[in-house]
Amino acid sequence: MTYSADVNGGDFKIRGYTVAQLPNAPIIVAVLAALVSRFLDDGSTGWAIARGVFFIGLTIWSWEELSGGVNGFRRALGALGLAFVMFSMIRDLS
Repeated sequence: MTYSADVNGGDFKIRGYTVAQLPNAPIIVAVLAALVSRFLDDGSTGWAIARGVFFIGLTIWSWEELSGGVNGFRRALGALGLAFVMFSMIRDLS
């Protein structure tokens, strides 16, 4: 069995199937906000803002992947991202 990997136009493909892409703005914002929140005290105003920005960025990215992902794998990542946000919000609010 031969496996090939191709990087073309920012897409990482395995046997023609896109499994990774260059990050877009919402996921970059989410990752940066998550990093910022790590350096702030839990429960502080800055931490809460960074955490909120993280969840907003992740929600937007997940919805974009779920509704317009290039293949089933990318749409599944979007669904998992939305599920993570939903369960995190339920846990935080209870």
